[in-house]
Amino acid sequence: MKLVAARGKAMAAACQAHPGSMLAVMTGDTAVIAAACQQVPDVWPANYNGPKQTVLAGSKAGLAQVEAWLSDQGVRTVPLKVAGGFHSPLMADAQPPLRAALDQVHVFDPATPVISTTTLEPFSAENMRSILAAQVAEPTKFADVVRQLKATGIDTVIELGPKPVLSKMIKRIDRSMTTHLISNAASLNAVIDLNNGVKAD
Repeated sequence: MKLVAARGKAMAAACQAHPGSMLAVMTGDTAVIAAACQQVPDVWPANYNGPKQTVLAGSKAGLAQVEAWLSDQGVRTVPLKVAGGFHSPLMADAQPPLRAALDQVHVFDPATPVISTTTLEPFSAENMRSILAAQVAEPTKFADVVRQLKATGIDTVIELGPKPVLSKMIKRIDRSMTTHLISNAASLNAVIDLNNGVKAD
Protein backbone atom coordinates (compact mmCIF):
# COMPACT_ATOMS: atom_id res chain seq x y z
CA MET A 1 0.00 0.00 0.00
CA LYS A 2 2.93 2.33 0.63
CA LEU A 3 3.96 1.96 -3.00
CA VAL A 4 0.41 2.60 -4.21
CA ALA A 5 0.27 5.76 -2.10
CA ALA A 6 3.71 6.90 -3.30
CA ARG A 7 2.74 6.33 -6.93
CA GLY A 8 -0.51 8.23 -6.52
CA LYS A 9 1.20 11.14 -4.77
CA ALA A 10 3.90 11.38 -7.45
CA MET A 11 1.38 11.26 -10.27
CA ALA A 12 -0.88 13.84 -8.62
CA ALA A 13 2.08 16.22 -8.33
CA ALA A 14 2.94 15.65 -12.00
CA CYS A 15 -0.68 16.37 -12.97
CA GLN A 16 -0.53 19.70 -11.16
CA ALA A 17 2.82 20.63 -12.69
CA HIS A 18 1.86 19.54 -16.21
CA PRO A 19 -1.95 19.52 -16.62
CA GLY A 20 -3.32 17.28 -19.31
CA SER A 21 -6.00 14.83 -20.34
CA MET A 22 -6.63 11.86 -22.63
CA LEU A 23 -8.59 11.16 -25.81
CA ALA A 24 -9.71 7.76 -27.13
CA VAL A 25 -9.38 7.52 -30.91
CA MET A 26 -11.58 4.91 -32.58
CA THR A 27 -9.57 3.83 -35.59
CA GLY A 28 -7.15 1.10 -36.54
CA ASP A 29 -5.34 3.31 -39.03
CA THR A 30 -1.88 3.76 -37.52
CA ALA A 31 -0.99 6.37 -40.14
CA VAL A 32 -3.89 8.53 -38.98
CA ILE A 33 -2.80 8.16 -35.35
CA ALA A 34 0.75 9.18 -36.24
CA ALA A 35 -0.46 12.14 -38.30
CA ALA A 36 -2.76 13.27 -35.49
CA CYS A 37 0.13 13.36 -33.02
CA GLN A 38 2.18 15.39 -35.49
CA GLN A 39 -0.38 18.20 -35.46
CA VAL A 40 0.91 19.52 -32.12
CA PRO A 41 4.11 19.02 -30.10
CA ASP A 42 2.47 17.90 -26.86
CA VAL A 43 0.20 14.96 -27.72
CA TRP A 44 1.37 11.33 -27.76
CA PRO A 45 -0.03 7.77 -28.02
CA ALA A 46 -0.56 6.56 -24.45
CA ASN A 47 -2.55 3.31 -24.61
CA TYR A 48 -2.62 0.87 -27.52
CA ASN A 49 -5.82 -0.83 -26.39
CA GLY A 50 -6.90 -2.76 -29.45
CA PRO A 51 -7.17 -2.94 -33.23
CA LYS A 52 -9.60 0.00 -33.33
CA GLN A 53 -8.77 2.02 -30.23
CA THR A 54 -5.71 4.04 -29.30
CA VAL A 55 -5.77 6.52 -26.44
CA LEU A 56 -3.79 9.74 -26.80
CA ALA A 57 -2.48 11.84 -23.91
CA GLY A 58 -1.32 15.43 -23.88
CA SER A 59 -2.12 18.99 -22.96
CA LYS A 60 -5.80 19.94 -23.01
CA ALA A 61 -5.20 22.56 -25.70
CA GLY A 62 -3.21 20.12 -27.80
CA LEU A 63 -5.85 17.41 -27.50
CA ALA A 64 -8.56 19.88 -28.51
CA GLN A 65 -6.65 20.63 -31.71
CA VAL A 66 -6.07 16.95 -32.41
CA GLU A 67 -9.73 16.14 -31.71
CA ALA A 68 -10.83 18.79 -34.23
CA TRP A 69 -8.34 17.51 -36.83
CA LEU A 70 -9.51 13.92 -36.38
CA SER A 71 -13.13 15.03 -36.70
CA ASP A 72 -12.25 16.60 -40.05
CA GLN A 73 -10.82 13.22 -41.10
CA GLY A 74 -14.07 11.49 -40.13
CA VAL A 75 -12.54 9.71 -37.14
CA ARG A 76 -14.65 9.29 -33.99
CA THR A 77 -13.05 10.30 -30.70
CA VAL A 78 -14.10 10.09 -27.05
CA PRO A 79 -12.61 12.49 -24.47
CA LEU A 80 -11.82 10.63 -21.25
CA LYS A 81 -12.72 11.97 -17.82
CA VAL A 82 -9.29 11.66 -16.23
CA ALA A 83 -7.11 13.84 -14.03
CA GLY A 84 -4.07 14.00 -16.30
CA GLY A 85 -2.17 12.93 -19.39
CA PHE A 86 -1.12 9.55 -18.07
CA HIS A 87 1.46 7.29 -19.72
CA SER A 88 3.00 10.25 -21.54
CA PRO A 89 5.97 12.60 -21.04
CA LEU A 90 3.66 14.82 -18.96
CA MET A 91 4.14 12.26 -16.18
CA ALA A 92 7.95 12.27 -16.31
CA ASP A 93 8.19 14.16 -13.01
CA ALA A 94 6.56 11.18 -11.28
CA GLN A 95 9.33 8.77 -12.23
CA PRO A 96 12.12 9.82 -9.79
CA PRO A 97 9.98 9.81 -6.60
CA LEU A 98 8.37 6.53 -7.61
CA ARG A 99 11.78 4.97 -8.23
CA ALA A 100 12.96 6.23 -4.83
CA ALA A 101 9.96 4.55 -3.19
CA LEU A 102 10.58 1.32 -5.12
CA ASP A 103 14.19 1.31 -3.96
CA GLN A 104 12.96 1.10 -0.36
CA VAL A 105 11.13 -2.22 -0.77
CA HIS A 106 12.22 -5.79 -1.34
CA VAL A 107 11.12 -7.37 -4.62
CA PHE A 108 11.16 -10.99 -5.71
CA ASP A 109 10.82 -12.93 -8.94
CA PRO A 110 7.08 -13.56 -9.50
CA ALA A 111 5.98 -17.15 -8.84
CA THR A 112 3.79 -16.85 -11.97
CA PRO A 113 5.09 -14.90 -14.99
CA VAL A 114 3.73 -11.34 -15.19
CA ILE A 115 4.13 -9.43 -18.47
CA SER A 116 4.82 -5.70 -18.49
CA THR A 117 2.42 -3.74 -20.71
CA THR A 118 5.18 -1.26 -21.56
CA THR A 119 8.21 -3.46 -22.30
CA LEU A 120 6.32 -6.70 -23.13
CA GLU A 121 8.91 -8.50 -20.99
CA PRO A 122 8.27 -10.71 -17.94
CA PHE A 123 8.89 -8.94 -14.65
CA SER A 124 11.84 -10.12 -12.58
CA ALA A 125 13.45 -9.00 -9.35
CA GLU A 126 16.17 -7.43 -11.48
CA ASN A 127 13.98 -5.34 -13.81
CA MET A 128 10.86 -4.72 -11.71
CA ARG A 129 11.87 -1.41 -10.14
CA SER A 130 13.05 0.20 -13.36
CA ILE A 131 10.00 -0.93 -15.37
CA LEU A 132 7.46 0.15 -12.75
CA ALA A 133 9.12 3.54 -12.31
CA ALA A 134 9.34 4.19 -16.05
CA GLN A 135 5.87 2.99 -17.03
CA VAL A 136 3.99 5.96 -15.55
CA ALA A 137 5.33 8.06 -18.45
CA GLU A 138 5.44 5.39 -21.16
CA PRO A 139 2.69 4.05 -23.45
CA THR A 140 0.99 0.78 -22.59
CA LYS A 141 0.60 -1.95 -25.21
CA PHE A 142 -2.37 -3.96 -23.97
CA ALA A 143 -3.20 -5.40 -27.39
CA ASP A 144 0.34 -6.71 -27.83
CA VAL A 145 0.26 -8.34 -24.38
CA VAL A 146 -2.96 -10.19 -25.25
CA ARG A 147 -1.42 -11.44 -28.50
CA GLN A 148 1.74 -12.46 -26.64
CA LEU A 149 -0.27 -14.42 -24.07
CA LYS A 150 -2.15 -16.22 -26.84
CA ALA A 151 1.11 -17.05 -28.61
CA THR A 152 2.40 -18.72 -25.44
CA GLY A 153 -0.68 -20.94 -25.18
CA ILE A 154 -2.83 -18.91 -22.79
CA ASP A 155 -6.42 -18.81 -24.02
CA THR A 156 -8.36 -17.88 -20.86
CA VAL A 157 -8.30 -14.59 -18.96
CA ILE A 158 -9.90 -13.80 -15.59
CA GLU A 159 -10.72 -10.14 -14.97
CA LEU A 160 -11.23 -8.72 -11.48
CA GLY A 161 -13.51 -5.69 -11.28
CA PRO A 162 -17.09 -4.42 -11.37
CA LYS A 163 -17.51 -4.51 -15.16
CA PRO A 164 -15.98 -6.52 -18.05
CA VAL A 165 -14.05 -3.57 -19.47
CA LEU A 166 -10.84 -5.47 -20.22
CA SER A 167 -12.74 -8.61 -21.19
CA LYS A 168 -14.51 -6.69 -23.97
CA MET A 169 -11.19 -5.26 -25.15
CA ILE A 170 -9.66 -8.75 -25.19
CA LYS A 171 -12.52 -10.09 -27.33
CA ARG A 172 -11.97 -7.27 -29.83
CA ILE A 173 -8.30 -8.25 -30.05
CA ASP A 174 -8.87 -12.01 -30.29
CA ARG A 175 -12.39 -13.44 -30.28
CA SER A 176 -11.07 -16.94 -29.58
CA MET A 177 -9.94 -15.92 -26.09
CA THR A 178 -12.17 -17.04 -23.20
CA THR A 179 -12.83 -14.43 -20.52
CA HIS A 180 -14.36 -14.60 -17.04
CA LEU A 181 -15.30 -11.66 -14.83
CA ILE A 182 -15.03 -11.85 -11.04
CA SER A 183 -17.10 -9.01 -9.61
CA ASN A 184 -18.57 -10.60 -6.47
CA ALA A 185 -18.53 -13.75 -4.33
CA ALA A 186 -20.90 -15.62 -6.64
CA SER A 187 -18.79 -15.03 -9.75
CA LEU A 188 -15.65 -15.94 -7.79
CA ASN A 189 -17.18 -19.26 -6.77
CA ALA A 190 -18.30 -19.89 -10.35
CA VAL A 191 -14.75 -19.42 -11.65
CA ILE A 192 -13.40 -21.66 -8.87
CA ASP A 193 -15.90 -24.34 -9.87
CA LEU A 194 -14.88 -24.05 -13.52
CA ASN A 195 -11.23 -24.41 -12.52
CA ASN A 196 -12.16 -27.55 -10.58
CA GLY A 197 -13.95 -29.01 -13.57
CA VAL A 198 -17.51 -28.21 -12.49
CA LYS A 199 -19.72 -27.02 -15.35
CA ALA A 200 -21.56 -23.74 -14.81
CA ASP A 201 -25.37 -23.88 -14.60
